[in-house]
Amino acid sequence: MLGKRLVEVLRKRIENAEIIESIVDLTKKEKVEAYVREIPDLDIVFHLAAIVPIEKVNQNPFEAFSVNVGGTLNLLTSLRNRNLKFIFSSTSHVYAPQNRAIKEDDNLSPISSYGETKLIAENLVKKISQISNWSYIIARIFSMHDSNQSGSFLRPNLEKRFISEDLTKPFHLEGGESKRDFLPTLKVAELLAQLAISNASGTFNIASGRPMTVSDFAQTLTSDNLNIISQGKSNDLYADTTKLVNYLSHH
Repeated sequence: MLGKRLVEVLRKRIENAEIIESIVDLTKKEKVEAYVREIPDLDIVFHLAAIVPIEKVNQNPFEAFSVNVGGTLNLLTSLRNRNLKFIFSSTSHVYAPQNRAIKEDDNLSPISSYGETKLIAENLVKKISQISNWSYIIARIFSMHDSNQSGSFLRPNLEKRFISEDLTKPFHLEGGESKRDFLPTLKVAELLAQLAISNASGTFNIASGRPMTVSDFAQTLTSDNLNIISQGKSNDLYADTTKLVNYLSHH
């Protein structure tokens, strides 16, 4: 979904840009090398490919590490002799939940296997970018959502429930009091594009900077007045966006 939105944004923002959408399997090292060899000029590479849903990662940890870590290494290796800017989509899951806004230099302590794969990949991006003398951006994206999202993500799950359940009855919601930082995918794509075509480098939280409970987010998706009953444990994962805001306001 992010890839689709990013292509939309780049086509509007950059005149005459040639945008190449990769369909190569990043776990196949030789195929990645061959694919990249066929592209003579690369200015910016956006690396968005990953296995993301927490449940899927937990069910298939070897596949998740193969794609999220091994695939990242294969891509970085294939680009080693190029002069380019590398944009890596990471995640808020590299942080441990906190009861305050999280800054980029806060402690990194993933509580999920997905977060672990992304943190390892972040370190690969940093190391190989330094060796290759590239500019790089690590974009730690918080809770992204989109009207066209599918699968096991929060928004499509909620929207399915709105259709199938009687909303006059109590609406039970796991972790409803947990605070997150929600941002539409299109806005995430716009921020990535802005950073990519600027002189920015380093690590940035990509988020709204406005925490919202999962319950309040659910209510924004429907005109029905929900009687939400929060269940289970709560934890907070929301961003301090000072670094992002300061950079974009001065550039």
